[in-house]
Amino acid sequence: MRCFFLLATVTLVHPADCTFRIEGSGVPIAGIRIKLEPSGATAVSEADGKVQLRGIDEGVYLLTAAGRGFVPVQIPLAVPAACAELKVSMEPTFPF
Repeated sequence: MRCFFLLATVTLVHPADCTFRIEGSGVPIAGIRIKLEPSGATAVSEADGKVQLRGIDEGVYLLTAAGRGFVPVQIPLAVPAACAELKVSMEPTFPF
């Protein structure tokens, strides 16, 4: 009689919480909407420029930051590796 044992490795993937600090010229910016594609997660920055997206699955995303008076920014993002606080710098738009 033969006995066989199956050994398996299981990797548990937990969703990450990602924090972003939105700023322009080193000053926090409130009211900037960020969107993470392809997940569709969105949030708006607070008075301190910070915004958090919770429960983001591991993967590669495109972060878009946009708000009135600022040039939109797009940043490729790898989760969870890039989920320490990430600074997003924005430039103001100027009327012509």
